[in-house]
Amino acid sequence: MAKAEWRTTAGSTICPECGEDPAEVLDPSRLERWRHWLFHGMRLGPSLRCADGHAWPAPGRAAVMRLQHSPGRLASVLRPLRHVLGAVRHHRGITPTPIIYVVAAGLGLVLGGALHLALGWQWWLVALGLVGSVWLFYASTLFWGPGRSDLLSLMAPQRAHRRQVRRLRAQIEAGEVIVYGLDNMGLVSAGGWGSRNERQHSVSLTYGGDERFASVTTMDRSIDDRPTGLIRENVADNLVGATGPKPDQSLPPDDFHAWFERQSVANRQRASELRWEKGSIEVDGTQVPADLVRIDGGSAAVASVDHRVVSVIAVGYDVAALRLVRTTELDSEKPGVFGF
Repeated sequence: MAKAEWRTTAGSTICPECGEDPAEVLDPSRLERWRHWLFHGMRLGPSLRCADGHAWPAPGRAAVMRLQHSPGRLASVLRPLRHVLGAVRHHRGITPTPIIYVVAAGLGLVLGGALHLALGWQWWLVALGLVGSVWLFYASTLFWGPGRSDLLSLMAPQRAHRRQVRRLRAQIEAGEVIVYGLDNMGLVSAGGWGSRNERQHSVSLTYGGDERFASVTTMDRSIDDRPTGLIRENVADNLVGATGPKPDQSLPPDDFHAWFERQSVANRQRASELRWEKGSIEVDGTQVPADLVRIDGGSAAVASVDHRVVSVIAVGYDVAALRLVRTTELDSEKPGVFGF
């Protein structure tokens, strides 16, 4: 049985705020670690602090192992069940913390003792039943809680993805989801996220190639109510990242991660210094007021159109010269187009 193992670094080795190297390590006590796990359900590791006093969690290493072998018939049969059990553990809408089970066990012991004295019931069955009921309640949030999933997406992810694409196409064609794209440019990729009542509140369409491309994102304000200033901030950060330097793919993993961290800090700093100006973009043949920003090699725009926010990031194009049109059809047959 062949196997491959590699390691990745999770977290930041430099200060996310100022980009400085850490000056000291802050190691929590055993009591602090235990209390954090009990009330938050997560391990509390050491923190780093720079000379300016900024503190952030220290990075950790995660080892990943992939086994290269052909699964047997039993493994193939049990794979859907494994997906469901993994989703119950990792993708519940509401995740309990250990203190909840401790409280449930304590209440179960008290109630079980009382029922044992009054009715002769086995006290441990009452305590176990109460803890099990709490677990079942939180497990059920996989299907009805925030960010709920369904059995199809857990047991047949590819089939669920195709169904999601068909549903998005039908919603766009029926006018339930309004999407804007670019006129006379080939669609490269499409993606959506943040659904509510099975309706995507953000859809992005990307056109062009590797060197020159443009991405148009349409956000439904009836669902996504983020401040426009925050949207502009995200657009500027993405524009700087799209036009900035690219990493050397031959770098070792740790060096690559360190480069990415420092470049992210530099990109955020540069994005915060960009100056937005008033202008307009063409949407369905009409000039619509928009906030514009330009840097070397690219430009971006953010506009409000019919209770929606449309943002455009263009590399190698002048965003003010692009013509946006309402898109009513998406080519779902083209492989690799859709991603959610």
